[in-house]
Amino acid sequence: MCSTTYGDLVCRGCKRFSHEIVGWNDYDPDQQERVRSRLVKLHHESVRACVGVYDQIRWQLTIESMIDAEPTEFAPLVLAVLKNVVRKPTEAGLEPLGLPRDVSSGDVLRSIDREFYIRSTAYYERSFKTLAL
Repeated sequence: MCSTTYGDLVCRGCKRFSHEIVGWNDYDPDQQERVRSRLVKLHHESVRACVGVYDQIRWQLTIESMIDAEPTEFAPLVLAVLKNVVRKPTEAGLEPLGLPRDVSSGDVLRSIDREFYIRSTAYYERSFKTLAL
C-alpha cells in the first residue's frame, strides 16, 4: 500500500516521491528509467551500509550453492541470500552493520529498508525542499 496516500512525501513501500507516483503514467520511458536508476542506486548503497562480509569463504560457498545466482552485484546477491537462503546473515559469512551479530535475516532486511527510506527522504529533501524566507 502506498504511504503517500497518508501524506508521506516518500512512499515507505517503493520509495518513489509522491509527485512521481501521481505522474508516473505520464512519464516517458526515459523519465521512468531515471527514477528506477535512482532507486536501484540508493537501494544498493543501503545494502552496503547495513551488511558486510566477515567470512569471504563462507560467502563464496553460499553464492555457489544458489541455483539461480545470476546477479553478480553485491546488493542483489545479499538480498537474495537474506530472503531465501539463510535465517541468520552469519550463516552466509555476512555481518550486519549496526546490529547485533546474531540477528535474523528478517531484522537485517528491515534495517536495509529503513536505511533505504532514510536515503530516499534525504534525496528528496536535498532535491526539492526549499527554505522558507
